[in-house]
Amino acid sequence: NLLSLPNDREILRAFIMGNWSGLDPAIREEMAQRIYKTYNEFKKKEKDEEFLSKTWDNLKENLKNSNRSQADSITEKLEAIGCSTRKKEKDEIELFEFTKEEIEYMAEMEHGRWTVERLLDGWKLGEKKDVEKKISPYLIPWSDLEEYIKEYDRVFVRKYPEDLKNAGYEIYRKTE
Repeated sequence: NLLSLPNDREILRAFIMGNWSGLDPAIREEMAQRIYKTYNEFKKKEKDEEFLSKTWDNLKENLKNSNRSQADSITEKLEAIGCSTRKKEKDEIELFEFTKEEIEYMAEMEHGRWTVERLLDGWKLGEKKDVEKKISPYLIPWSDLEEYIKEYDRVFVRKYPEDLKNAGYEIYRKTE
């Protein structure tokens, strides 16, 4: 029952640290649904037929939990770049802008979190993705991923400021 982890610092960090949430539990489900909506919109742009009719309500529970886990990890990612969130009236929130380096680092963290989540759920590395058999070619280090796969994680990170604003939270730098 040993788990073989890819040689990647963020995968190792995610495995050791686990997943913790600093988000208000009241917005966890809302954020998870926003994350899924972002993913679904991205897949629709790719004309992925599998996702054209998927909604949150007909999504399998393990996939809903994956989105919830990603929502849980937002605060950890923000902390890693010296940021946090605070509750604020939506009309008073200025939309936060990440640097390119911050987006890249948080996307790499997300890939690490996702990889550990999948490995702990019994997924295996394989050449072709097969959801039913729990096989993915993306259970590899960030540095080995193709750019178009890295873009999945970047898309989520870029949406954090807007998603948090819609939930009534502002991102700010702790040095402010």
